[in-house]
Amino acid sequence: MVRAEIKVLDFEDKRSKDKKTEYCRFKCEYVDNGGIKWISAFKKWPAEVE
Repeated sequence: MVRAEIKVLDFEDKRSKDKKTEYCRFKCEYVDNGGIKWISAFKKWPAEVE
């Protein structure tokens, strides 16, 4: 796996359509090549009822 230096430009807290899975999205800029990409990261626990 290649490691790259990134800068986080934006962050979103999201929830799946069935409301069972919460996840985060990070808008990252790759410092070495200047590319911008959204990266999703799932939270480790099930979402509670609102």
